[in-house]
This record gives sequence, structure tokens and C-alpha cells, in this order.
Amino acid sequence: WAMELAKSATHEALKTEIYRTVLGYTCQYDDTQALQLLLSTVTSDKLMSLLSTVEIGGKRRSCIQSAAWHGNSPFISIILLHFPSDSVLPLLLEQCEGDGGRTALHIACEGNELSVVKTVIDQVPIENRFRLIIATDDGGNTVLHAAVASGNKKFVLALKMDQLTGEQQYVVMVKENKDRLRAIDLAKEQKNKLLESFLDDFLQESSIRKCNK
Repeated sequence: WAMELAKSATHEALKTEIYRTVLGYTCQYDDTQALQLLLSTVTSDKLMSLLSTVEIGGKRRSCIQSAAWHGNSPFISIILLHFPSDSVLPLLLEQCEGDGGRTALHIACEGNELSVVKTVIDQVPIENRFRLIIATDDGGNTVLHAAVASGNKKFVLALKMDQLTGEQQYVVMVKENKDRLRAIDLAKEQKNKLLESFLDDFLQESSIRKCNK
């Protein structure tokens, strides 16, 4: 009914507000039918503008970030399929204002939303994956830091860093946050021997690959 109301609205500002409300609803709740209807009604330029400016729950999050927060991987999947990858990448790299500067992947890792991490990594072209993983929050933590902080090896594996170049792997592995801690250092602090051993092996392998490129 909201979409019908928008169609009959004579003022553009009212239409925009209705579309923003529908978009805010669909990024929180898995309503793919409403989202598909919105995608077929609103122009791509208009929708891209709405995706980056929606405010929900008093926090200025993009719809991608809100969907990550709510574990709404179907929403993210549909958006990634609808737009060219270069258009969506800035939204995935956008930092959440007033919330530690986290990107959607930071939010997903810290919120234990594995399906969101897998959706983003699997659907974003491999040439853009390094930029997603190396992106930092206000504390200088990369997405790998966030994945390690979850304490769950599945999040680290979901980043599929083995598909990066040796140099890219090495850069991610040695990247320090503002506390001068690498991701492997977080694993050591957590006394997570499984992750520490895995990351130590990966660091050595990436160093060898980097030298042999």
C-alpha cells in the first residue's frame, strides 16, 4: 500500500519520504517482494541516493550497514545484483557515522552475521575484495581485525583471503590498528590458539608468495 500511496503522491518530497520509509523497512526485515517492487518503481539514481542517506533508529547508517546489522543478507544480495559493482562498492566501504566508523563488513563480523559476510565476499568481484578487507574503522581495525575479534575462524575463512595476491595478503596480515596490533596479535590476546596458529601459517605463506611474485 505504501508504494501505491507513493505513486499517487503529487509532491516529489512526499514520494521520496515514502520510498525512504519502504527502503528502511526492507533493509531491516527480509521482505524481498517489497524490495523488488521498489527496485522496479524507482530509478537507479534515486535509489542509490536513498541507499546512502537513510537514517534508522536514530543512527545515521546506510541501508547496507543497517541490513548487515540485522543480518539481512537477502537484501544485500539483491542490491549487489541490481547495481554495477563499482556503484555499490562505495556503499560497502562507507563508514557508519557515530558508530566507530565501521563498514558493513565490520558490523557483520562483530554482530556474528556470517551469512552477510559470505554474501558480500561472494558477490563482490575479486578485484575489489582487497579494498573491502583492508578498510578500517575509527580505531584502525581492518575487517580482518573484526573477523578475528569475533573469535570464530569461520569469519576469517569467509573473507577468502587465499584468493588475494601474495602482496595483498601480506599487507592485510601486517596491518596494525591504532593500538599497534595486527589481527594475529588480537588472536594472541584472546588466547585463541586455533586462530593464532592459522594466521601465523597464513602470514608465513603470504610472505613467501609476496617475495616470489
